[in-house]
Amino acid sequence: MARILLSTNYPNLYGLGLHNLEQKMTEHLFSELRVSLENFIDCLYSRDGRFNLLRTFHVNINKITRSQLIENKGKLLNLRCFVLYCDLFRNAYDESIVPLLDRMLNLEELSLTFEIVGRNKFIDGNNLKDIIDHMVQLKKFAFNIHSSIDLKDQIDLPSNENIQSTFRNFFNGKSGLFECVCAVSLFDERPFAHAFFLRIAQSFPLMKKLKLVNLKPQNNKQCRKPEHDDRDCSIVKYPHLNNLDLFEVHANYIEQFLMDTKTCLPYRVVLVTNHQLLENVTHNFKSDTTRINCSKIYYLYSDTVCSLPEHVKDYFFNTGPIMR
Repeated sequence: MARILLSTNYPNLYGLGLHNLEQKMTEHLFSELRVSLENFIDCLYSRDGRFNLLRTFHVNINKITRSQLIENKGKLLNLRCFVLYCDLFRNAYDESIVPLLDRMLNLEELSLTFEIVGRNKFIDGNNLKDIIDHMVQLKKFAFNIHSSIDLKDQIDLPSNENIQSTFRNFFNGKSGLFECVCAVSLFDERPFAHAFFLRIAQSFPLMKKLKLVNLKPQNNKQCRKPEHDDRDCSIVKYPHLNNLDLFEVHANYIEQFLMDTKTCLPYRVVLVTNHQLLENVTHNFKSDTTRINCSKIYYLYSDTVCSLPEHVKDYFFNTGPIMR
């Protein structure tokens, strides 16, 4: 069996069933493993020395909680690519994930996607640097991490600027430039200023999808120009944006993206937002300050809107209902 499998490549093979194979043979035959697991303990068992020849490991885990430790803590020197997707971490990041990643010294590609709760601090750039600093062969690092903390008994909460500063010089002095990130979600209980959106556009130059959740009004809606800094007056540009979700925002942020004095949108951007707020911001779809950007937008309206008048349809590049 081993001679047949190793003799050549099978580029058109899409399914393979193997039966009655000895465990040692399976461990040495395969260099890539993609699995979906119910819990993290199964993931640990798969990395306890039984598959030390794996070079690529993709794992999708339903939920990770504090679990028992695996005695084998040897280095996983053959592993070159590790992809982890998990719906929810609960009190397990520092105890389970970090020790596992510390064993992967020769990784060239790392991808982490998960939501984490139960930690008393946000995951920030310093935490990620601690993980990748020992991975001297790492060439690609992608992450999409949603970190939530309990506000109870929290006194000194970090600001957006504090968290962003931890990502400066993240990769060889690139000053927070993330060229591989295509989808960004922004949520906060404090207002976003115009300068914040400038930094987002600069940090994620290839961003295609942007979701904003913020119900707090902007503090400084008007463009202001400090003596030695014109950032706050610069028009924000998103050249690759094709999907904009402003459904859970204050009206100020709809203004932020639609007014041509603040933002320049590319053509055919799909917009999802609250129809009543959109009507107010555009002055019943007659405002000239929002007309230019709206003429580039494919507006998807919710099922609470029966139909759109012709002057509303003409205000946008195109319109249509959200398909449920």
